[in-house]
Amino acid sequence: MGKAPTGRPADPQYQGRSTVTGRSILTQAFLRHFGSVPRQRFQSPLQLNLMGEICDLCQGLVLCCAEERQLGVALDRRSDSRVDILVCDSQGRPLPHLSPSQFHPAQQATDVLIAALRQRGYRLGGLRLLVLLPDGVPFTQQPDAVKIALAYALNQQLELGLSTKGLAKLAAQQPGHDDSGSRPGEQFAALISSTGHCALVDYGRLSWQRIPLPDELSLFRVDLGFSTDEFSALKRRKRQQTKQLIHYFSVGALRELSMERLNRARGLLSEDLFGCARHLLSEHQRALSLADALVEKRLDEIGPLLASAHLSLKREFGFESRHANLLVSHVNRLVGNRGGARLLSSGEVIALIPKERKTAIVEQVTQQYTQRFGVYATFFNINAASGAHSVR
Repeated sequence: MGKAPTGRPADPQYQGRSTVTGRSILTQAFLRHFGSVPRQRFQSPLQLNLMGEICDLCQGLVLCCAEERQLGVALDRRSDSRVDILVCDSQGRPLPHLSPSQFHPAQQATDVLIAALRQRGYRLGGLRLLVLLPDGVPFTQQPDAVKIALAYALNQQLELGLSTKGLAKLAAQQPGHDDSGSRPGEQFAALISSTGHCALVDYGRLSWQRIPLPDELSLFRVDLGFSTDEFSALKRRKRQQTKQLIHYFSVGALRELSMERLNRARGLLSEDLFGCARHLLSEHQRALSLADALVEKRLDEIGPLLASAHLSLKREFGFESRHANLLVSHVNRLVGNRGGARLLSSGEVIALIPKERKTAIVEQVTQQYTQRFGVYATFFNINAASGAHSVR
């Protein structure tokens, strides 16, 4: 059930531009928990996907960018060999335990990363680290985001000499496994992004290409005002289905499966499994097509590609939201053939809207959405940010 709207939504044009104000909160939290001022601080942005799903299992193409929402990392030395790491929310409060004996997954991720470094033979010495999560990071993305941010900070501060690919594989390592088959999760953009650009990432080859965002369009991430827990559960289910498909077709990754071979096996698969595979394979091609359209400024092709992705996510992948359907249809009607919108498997919507009309369009869509559902849809204007970096 939706919550009644309260207050007045802020000017949508300026929503979401703040980073970790994190800087002062980060320092204060570090001082409060560890009793000293951090020696160094880092910021690591969150990844926003425009096209592409379940990167580490499909190993296909993903078109993404880095948001200005940043994780903060503060670091200081200890005189012994102990490593203390604390993950906090945006107000500097330690993340809660899931149960008396179970740490939060984002906190557990820090132990995995440190264990992976030690397994490789790195001598870390004594360290105090605090990671500050920004608001609104989906639960399932938090461990990946924390590991990428920590890996970057430690690589810089301790001069470990890891390459971008090395950092990505380190952050992808799972407990009890070596990193020979590790693939980066959903936060790889934090290591490769540049201002004003998306990246077309090939998760199979760990290569990427910068894709400029057209000056004529503004990119938005839209919070629909409802819990995304259902989407997190669906993503876990789709991961399991992807593993089943990889095993069934005896392929190393789903991208190795052709659409022709999938179609021949349709009668042997459940509709759920068949739809899962068809969505992932078609997303691979749409990511490439959308990147080409952005580079060549074929703005009239963007809307149909986003519409196709939205429909595929609903019909093939089983991710549906009546709230998203209404908002996407309103955006598409107002932008015409210059932009469009789609639902993401995170439960949020992304939209590309003509820059000169963005304020009017966002206000109109927000009003219609609130009238229909009684909650606010919050549009965050995304300026594609640079990757992880140190801060003074």
